[in-house]
Amino acid sequence: MIGNDRIHFNQLDSTNEEARRMVESGKGIHGTVITANYQTQGKGQFGRTWDSRLNQNLLMTVIICPRFLPIDRQFDLNITASIAVARIISKYCEEVKIKWPNDIYIGKNKVAGILIQNFVQSMRIKHSVIGMGINIHQKEWDANIPNPTSISLNCIQAPGVEQLLDEICISMNDVYLRLKSEDKKLKSEYENLLYLKDEAGSFIIGEQIIKGRILGIDEEGKLLIHDHESVRACRHGEIKFII
Repeated sequence: MIGNDRIHFNQLDSTNEEARRMVESGKGIHGTVITANYQTQGKGQFGRTWDSRLNQNLLMTVIICPRFLPIDRQFDLNITASIAVARIISKYCEEVKIKWPNDIYIGKNKVAGILIQNFVQSMRIKHSVIGMGINIHQKEWDANIPNPTSISLNCIQAPGVEQLLDEICISMNDVYLRLKSEDKKLKSEYENLLYLKDEAGSFIIGEQIIKGRILGIDEEGKLLIHDHESVRACRHGEIKFII
């Protein structure tokens, strides 16, 4: 059960880094959850800073051992974590969407980010470290943080950190078991939650600004965009959303 074994720190460089150290030292047990009240070196995608104030948000990392997954299906872990987080935040807020590949949005603002690091052995994923930062009570951020928001800014009564942690662990465990049982509905469930799906949007691909609409994802997790002439399949890092 994800979350049965929990390790908590008042302060830590990063919950993902602690999880990585545990995995590399042979102590990475499936279902272990690491949390911290504050991170001194919290990271988002591409090494960006994750700005989270002391005791205001949920900072957690889950260690899982999805040895049944070959490396060409690693995007399934993005799908799993994104659905697990989005459906819990949807209990408290409306307009919750997944901004591909795994940011969670309320309207046009980011409420949560997910950072995944996989450890591969014999072409299969031996361990996966899944970091989640969920803004709960924070209402101010550094000026260089783009379009942040929190649950408390979008609902009447936000959950406490411990309550949300319990709910995320249960949700993550449920969706992970669906993944393990080869539930074919997960991909379509993820696609139905995609930010800007079937809506007109603007994107930067390379140095080109295009207008199009998101159709979904392919089997490798690449984002499919119809730009009125053709369908483009974009990898992570190849496309930017204009919000």
